[in-house]
Amino acid sequence: MSTFLCSDTSAAAAAERPVLRSSTADYSILERIGEGGFGKVLKCQNLKNNKTVAVKIIKEGYEDYFEHEISMLKIISVLDTDRTNLLTFYEHFMYVGYNCLAFELLEIDLYTLMKNREWESLSVNYIRPIAEQLLVALDALKGLGITHADIKPDNVMVVSGNIQELKVKLIDFGVAVKTSSMKPGLEIQLIGYRAPEVSIGLPVSEAIDVWALGCVLVFLYIGENLFSVFCEYQTMKRVSELLGLPRDDQLQAGAYTSVFFCEAEEGSKWRLMTPEEYEFHNIISTKEEHYSVKISTLDDLVNVHSGEESGEVEDREAFVDLLKQLLCLDGNERISPCQAQFHPFFRTSHLNQQETIRHHQPSLQADETSCHASDKKSVLDDASASKSSDRDTLKLATAEADGLPPLTDLDLVSAPTPHLNDDVLDQSSDGVTGCFGSLKKTIQNHFKRIKTFFFNC
Repeated sequence: MSTFLCSDTSAAAAAERPVLRSSTADYSILERIGEGGFGKVLKCQNLKNNKTVAVKIIKEGYEDYFEHEISMLKIISVLDTDRTNLLTFYEHFMYVGYNCLAFELLEIDLYTLMKNREWESLSVNYIRPIAEQLLVALDALKGLGITHADIKPDNVMVVSGNIQELKVKLIDFGVAVKTSSMKPGLEIQLIGYRAPEVSIGLPVSEAIDVWALGCVLVFLYIGENLFSVFCEYQTMKRVSELLGLPRDDQLQAGAYTSVFFCEAEEGSKWRLMTPEEYEFHNIISTKEEHYSVKISTLDDLVNVHSGEESGEVEDREAFVDLLKQLLCLDGNERISPCQAQFHPFFRTSHLNQQETIRHHQPSLQADETSCHASDKKSVLDDASASKSSDRDTLKLATAEADGLPPLTDLDLVSAPTPHLNDDVLDQSSDGVTGCFGSLKKTIQNHFKRIKTFFFNC
């Protein structure tokens, strides 16, 4: 790979700059902008239209990862990615034996944004549009039956760097999965952003993305992670302290409940293991976490930021109430992305009319009554049968996070993807749920017309 990856941007090197060639474009390599376990990310210039793009080059041995990401991107491509706040995918191609993916070039991820701000927290006025845009993205994925499974600050990229009115997009679908195929025991999500049902081995749904979104919003609000990203036990300990323990029936049904909990002596109720018990039973060391922001409940977040101007306290209270519903311990009762967009946080009375119009655009003007109710079938019904499964056989193959660094050149391209076909349309529209269900036929007809035009040109 080193034979054609070049970070030298000098004038002398420009004339001999390597070019990645696909069947539709030639991409001149400008610089290397990211690196992960999967390979490299390059900033390139499309010589056909002079637009700058990001090209992800998958290293050898990650063919399965590449094929999986392609399958997810093809499904997502039926959506208007700008309107649904998802990363725009252009094409995939082979170059000298390497699998390559071309995407729109974005500016900076939320983790790097906070790092550059020296972890200075954002006020709820700045968080509100970010939250709503990500809820729209999650609702769109839910409508296609897709769970992202890796929501974290690193995977939310800024399109516009204006701090006053941030435009963001959700990226990295390398570990995304069809919701219907998820089974208890999948080792998914970053520790600290991992939903409780994943940790204790209960059946899971797209609600795990909602939990992770709640963690992202708290990260922006306090400038540090709410839960430990290093130790599963410390994460569960913090969850138990702030939110309480999962219900007894959930713990009884969890395939991995005994990793973190043991039955209390006085009866059938469970209790969290002590650090010493956890280390003894799991042969894993743990270390006490220290948090700069001291809270004992989520309600304490209301007073984390100072400010008593008209509406500020009310705004923070509405934000914390939204967090409580995003961070509900029971995935079945957790608020859906569609429902969350109608939360008072996005339409508080103290917001002026202009702000309300700008921020409150839930699910492409969907009505609140169109939000489909969650599946009422209890996830506990199937949990017992999963207890005997070997956890290792249920692991989802994951790659390291992309961790893209900040970029200085932003140039978005709006172009139809050449990967639309009837199979993708049929696959992505079957069983569509969420606020986008009513748009199924419109989406199909629209993209079929684009497809016909595109291939007849």
